[in-house]
Amino acid sequence: MFSTSIRKSKTWADAVPTLLKGPPFEWKEQQLEAYDIAFAVKTTSETESMFALVLLISSDVGSSSTTERVERLSLLNGGRDAAIVLLLTGDDSIVKLAQLQAETMNQNVVIPIIPITSVDDLRHRLDSLRRQRHQYLGKQAPPVLSNSDIVSHCVRGPPLSSMQTAYLIDLCTGFKDLTTNVFAPESQRVVRDFLGEVDGQRLIQFFTNGPMLAD
Repeated sequence: MFSTSIRKSKTWADAVPTLLKGPPFEWKEQQLEAYDIAFAVKTTSETESMFALVLLISSDVGSSSTTERVERLSLLNGGRDAAIVLLLTGDDSIVKLAQLQAETMNQNVVIPIIPITSVDDLRHRLDSLRRQRHQYLGKQAPPVLSNSDIVSHCVRGPPLSSMQTAYLIDLCTGFKDLTTNVFAPESQRVVRDFLGEVDGQRLIQFFTNGPMLAD
């Protein structure tokens, strides 16, 4: 299901016709308050819960209302069946993505963030997520991402090795510290020394120029 409020949004309204198209999954329009999109997932053979998603755009990040929404989302089912869809807009979209990741880490759990570059991508990403969750039916629920999982993927290209990620986490006091200092020339030199010239540059380019997004 998706919230009626999406229809009133200047950014997300264009996604409504696509959501209503039907197969492979049905998305019905309903009045939702705490989140924008939700679908039922079975936790066991006899019980089910609701997987909830909040839709944000880059300019939303950092506002008090967004912080409140993220906090509320983290309280649903312990934050396990929840995610944030972030539409990357503007020249500072990658900085905003990093800022949002840092903000979610201030919660008791790490809420996965699904970045998209176009509203047209929303339906496809939602269907993919729903398909993945159905694959876990009768199995152990997927683990919540750890800080190291996220940090290892904050590079252009393949993720950092576990040893490189550990070095990086030890080097910084936290993810927010990493995203703040990676823009300083002296900090960039330290990163290259720790990770090696090539991998250090891949991390720096991720934050300064953004990930290599598909066309």
